[in-house]
Amino acid sequence: MYGSQSLTLEGERESVHFVVSLVDASDYEAQINQILSDSCERSNGKNIYLVAKRPPGLDDQLIDSWQCEGIFKKHRHSLENDIKDYAEGQHQNARRILTEVERALAKACRQGSFIFRGQRTAVSERSSDFKDACNSELTEGRHSHFRQIHRSPHSGEVGATREIPSCQLTNTSPAPLIRWP
Repeated sequence: MYGSQSLTLEGERESVHFVVSLVDASDYEAQINQILSDSCERSNGKNIYLVAKRPPGLDDQLIDSWQCEGIFKKHRHSLENDIKDYAEGQHQNARRILTEVERALAKACRQGSFIFRGQRTAVSERSSDFKDACNSELTEGRHSHFRQIHRSPHSGEVGATREIPSCQLTNTSPAPLIRWP
């Protein structure tokens, strides 16, 4: 596994964490099984995992984009028009590559799986739209989390009703969820 990124969504007093993991296709099922097991631990009860296959060539694309952007930053204020035009072309190339990366990540995430408390759900089962799928999983996780709190002996009065706070993702492009070293 290459690593994961955690995104915290805070409610009134509780936090829910989306943990995004991109894994090699050859290691996908093994990682799913490991995360299924880990997600049952009490310490991970507030984590919703999104596990997706790492798009092939992702590292090379990110390196290419980074190099193009470096050339742009170094030469964008050049006095020579040819160099300035070349730098601008490199900037446009970097943006194009990042758009391709974002599309590849979005596709990988839509084909991935949510895991919450030992339950695996395909992202596509929640919705064909990534944002709607994330919001659906978040809603399910929120309801499950607050049902568990309500059953807890430390939750206050027996039979006390408590409104479940609502929360929703506003930016669900997979690219901002994932930081690259």
